[in-house]
Amino acid sequence: DAAAAERLAAEALEFARARQSPDAEVAALHALAFARYELGDPRSLRSARAAVRVAERHGLTQRAAHARRRLAFDLSTRGRLSAAARELDLACADFDAHELARSQVFRIAIQILSGRPPDPAQDSDRALRILQAHGDRIWEARLRHNRGLLFADRGDVRTAERDLNRARGLYGSLGAHEAVTAVAVELARVALARGDLPHGLAQLDRIEPSSVPPAQRADLEMLRARALASAHLTEEALTALS
Repeated sequence: DAAAAERLAAEALEFARARQSPDAEVAALHALAFARYELGDPRSLRSARAAVRVAERHGLTQRAAHARRRLAFDLSTRGRLSAAARELDLACADFDAHELARSQVFRIAIQILSGRPPDPAQDSDRALRILQAHGDRIWEARLRHNRGLLFADRGDVRTAERDLNRARGLYGSLGAHEAVTAVAVELARVALARGDLPHGLAQLDRIEPSSVPPAQRADLEMLRARALASAHLTEEALTALS
């Protein structure tokens, strides 16, 4: 519930400032930036920048690095890809091996959005080994999810399916139901891309629209409409678009 998260983060920020606790203030600003991004609130960028400023002002190196990573992702989704890459590089300079492995999730996201050539596969393989050694299943899922998207974007659909199926399994074991649905949509997209129309449509039919976040429902129905249209099911395609 992003709206509830925003309210809680705003309350935490007010409390941290009243207590004059810079560490708590940065944590609250970071949480506020995340919640606002999920809500599509453009103030998310301002909150992320504020978190970086407060952390740097008080010498909170790790807090600053995490806030920069959040800022990098926010910038990337706004098309400011060079700035995003710079912020991510600055963040990574202060991370240990575990956080560097997690940062591969963000680096791959920037590569997908920018169309830049991906890093060598051994970089993400190394990151996966580190995450697995730490038992960090949620970040392993996120990395496999993004790497699957990258492989699909580059046309390597079979490798994409392997990563996406593993991500779906990890998300499911952690109860991350929205993430499971997001991966299911991508697996349907990959099946359609490799020409397996029956499997792609079957995947789409198994997705309950109410389980898809509102911002992604239009994308789901557009994908369904394209698949139906390619099967010459024009009436069904028009229904999906309506």
